[in-house]
Amino acid sequence: MTFKIVTAGERHRVHLDGEPDWVRGLTSGDGPDAVGVGPSLVVAFSIWSTPDRESAYLAIDVGRNENISAAVFLLPFDFPEELMVWKTKFSSRPGEVVVSSRTDQSSVEVSMSPNVDATPVWMLILDGSVIETRQGQLNADEVRSLLQATIRR
Repeated sequence: MTFKIVTAGERHRVHLDGEPDWVRGLTSGDGPDAVGVGPSLVVAFSIWSTPDRESAYLAIDVGRNENISAAVFLLPFDFPEELMVWKTKFSSRPGEVVVSSRTDQSSVEVSMSPNVDATPVWMLILDGSVIETRQGQLNADEVRSLLQATIRR
């Protein structure tokens, strides 16, 4: 049981293998219309971040272990701008923190580091609208709470 990211051109798609039917993969750039109606949890994760992908696995594991069959959608993204279609407010910009500075030789030095509080993005969806957004790594209890909130809606 696993998922993998399949790249076709500039798009990235989640391919599921042996996961429960309540887990569904999305393609980067997909929006709320890809989720449909009803309550769902979308885990948007950076394709380059191992901790983000582990969070997606955590959502599946918690649902499986707790017998919570809430609809969980896995949404890969390469660039944070791909998430803007979800029309939600982010407490912190998802993706990398880029700092540039000039050196004495008039060249530009760029430093990139992950903004660990920004991803993954957890979105509770109801009938195509984002009703709650959380960002960053969540523990199993926090994921359980989100999954249970999905079912209660």
